[in-house]
Amino acid sequence: MDLLDKQSNYSLEEIGGKGFSLQRLLKLGIMIPKTFVIPSNLLISKDYIQKLELVLEKELSDKLYAIRSSGVAEDQKEASYAGLFD
Repeated sequence: MDLLDKQSNYSLEEIGGKGFSLQRLLKLGIMIPKTFVIPSNLLISKDYIQKLELVLEKELSDKLYAIRSSGVAEDQKEASYAGLFD
């Protein structure tokens, strides 16, 4: 799980359409709320759950936050599959 910033350089395939669009806004200098992404390669890692728990505990405990989910295959040029992978 990584915090997006102006130096983030993820591909669309790594973080999906929502994350990729937010990354583009940051690079343009547009302010967005603090945004964490879970790259698709991290989801196959055995230790991703431990890393996720540590970051959530450090960054989000006792704070209000919203969670948006998106699968990397949901946003395609030919079709949108939002919600089908829940």
